Amino acid sequence: MKTPSLNIQFQSNIENIQYALNSLDEFCYKNSVPDLEHKKLLILTDEILSNIIKYGKLNDDSQFISFSCKKTDEDWQLEFEDRGIHFDPANYLEQINYKEDPDEIKKVGGLGLKIVNNFLHSMDYHRRGEKNYLRLKIKFINQ
Repeated sequence: MKTPSLNIQFQSNIENIQYALNSLDEFCYKNSVPDLEHKKLLILTDEILSNIIKYGKLNDDSQFISFSCKKTDEDWQLEFEDRGIHFDPANYLEQINYKEDPDEIKKVGGLGLKIVNNFLHSMDYHRRGEKNYLRLKIKFINQ
């Protein structure tokens, strides 16, 4: 049986986040993704794409974002590729100690990334040349 996957590329502007979310929503329905997983995949995708476009300085129709979602035997994987400014979300989250100072999140931002991180099994970021590559792995309770 073929592993279900979604692969799309779209112009990097804030309006196209909805296109990506609609594509993911349709993919989840077609593949009978359980509601909880479906909702979490949408939340994660929305947050990451918003960060890429808003903070990666990529609200620019001449730039493109690639996005994929696939189910493996162990987890769900979301992958994002863009040409925005260098930003390693995993490293950013490690540098901020929310447990010692819960108000730190209000001072430096990152609430969306903190929420994303709470859903994840792992986050892998690297930059090659002018491109950012981010892979999120999500395991759900019934797996």
